[in-house]
Amino acid sequence: MDTSLKKSMNALKFFNKEKLLFNQEEKIYFLQVLAEMLDEGFSIYQSLQFMKILLPKRILIINQMLEKLNVGQSFDQVLLNYGYSNRIAAQLFFAQRQGRFIQALFEIVNHLKKIRSYQKKLIKTLIYPCFLMLFLSCLLFAMRHWMLPHILSFIDQEILKTHLLARYLLILFTFLPQISISFLAVILIIYLAIDFYLLRLPVINRFQHLVKIPLFGKLIRKYVSYRLADELSYFYAAGFSMQETLDLLISYPIDPLISEIADYLQQQFLAGSELSDSLENMGIFTKTLSLVIYQGELTSQTGQKCKLYAKKIFEEVVEDLNKKLTLVQPILFLIIAIIVMAMYLVLMLPMLTMEI
Repeated sequence: MDTSLKKSMNALKFFNKEKLLFNQEEKIYFLQVLAEMLDEGFSIYQSLQFMKILLPKRILIINQMLEKLNVGQSFDQVLLNYGYSNRIAAQLFFAQRQGRFIQALFEIVNHLKKIRSYQKKLIKTLIYPCFLMLFLSCLLFAMRHWMLPHILSFIDQEILKTHLLARYLLILFTFLPQISISFLAVILIIYLAIDFYLLRLPVINRFQHLVKIPLFGKLIRKYVSYRLADELSYFYAAGFSMQETLDLLISYPIDPLISEIADYLQQQFLAGSELSDSLENMGIFTKTLSLVIYQGELTSQTGQKCKLYAKKIFEEVVEDLNKKLTLVQPILFLIIAIIVMAMYLVLMLPMLTMEI
């Protein structure tokens, strides 16, 4: 009785926790309205009070936000409790120090809209072939269980030995459960290897391994370069020196990737290494990023050049992802075509193995 009561209470807590989080659409809408109201001259407190009218289902969340702000919590820390990522909180924290809080809100909203658009596109692209594959997989198991014994009764075993295609098809269908379990086991082993090894490494070491992955290594390298270039551009534009920038990034370690990079760069900076050389030695950035920063330091335009490079490389990452996304659906349909052909050939086995 006690055990079942504890399970019920845990389930209730989980359900209540889910209710106290913004969903994807609400995250975007909340920050967009907040940015627009702050831009019109309203305070955060006034904006949140008005937000109760616009989001009546989230009044409890907004009241909790107001309470936490009243006891001295910063707005970026408050957001972490309601479904926003560490990176968004870090962006807002740094934006406050750089004097561009409202601008950062608008930029985050635009970024979240783009991500949401890509998610919808991915779901739209994959949902039909995935459901079709699921249906065909169920049909394959049904054929193996009910139809395969009847099909085998029409085939002479001696004749079957001379037909390689028929023999391989029967082996495939006979050992279908074992093949499926083995495939799932391989996926599970890969997941466990990533969980127990890769995710427990320091962030920089993790990305040093990830950039070596074929096909995706170049994309990951561009993403990391975009993250750092985008972050540095705002600090330089706000008049921060490199040492001040690194100190602030380290003192607010909410974004593990940027914080570890900053910690490494500070150690190299104190050792007398140039920033461009330190970035190249890490092995997770594009070579172009080092050149951009080096040229920026020569002309005292590091902020502007980092911003332009971050914008360019982000567009390249998006374009690369779109190209890879367009390849997913044809591959899935090719697998479906192979499954359908295998099913058809199994049904035709008695005729294919018939001797005239």
